[in-house]
Amino acid sequence: MATRRRFDFLDMEVSEELVAYWRRVCDKHGWLPSDIEVVSDHAHLFLGLRPPDSPATVALSLMNNSAYFLHQRYGGALRDAALAGVWRGGFYVGAAGSATTAQVKAFLRAQAEGETPPR
Repeated sequence: MATRRRFDFLDMEVSEELVAYWRRVCDKHGWLPSDIEVVSDHAHLFLGLRPPDSPATVALSLMNNSAYFLHQRYGGALRDAALAGVWRGGFYVGAAGSATTAQVKAFLRAQAEGETPPR
């Protein structure tokens, strides 16, 4: 998920609150957050879902819930930046398939650090 206009908004304080919030939402719904990484203008979530849960529906739920959460706490900063919303309208959803958790985490970590991700 990327912030609208890639606005550099998710500093350390905001990121910590956002990750804690997403973990509470995941606990409430039975989603297993294996890894959540927030960078200044986007976030990566690696979740374990139950078969009836649609990855796209889960992503939309987390985006909508967190937008409300962030507006409650940081509405002034978002208004000052003239953002119509927190998140861009789209997101990427993928399945780990036969890749191990360690492989997916290494891929996401390398991407975040600007390195060529392992295949």
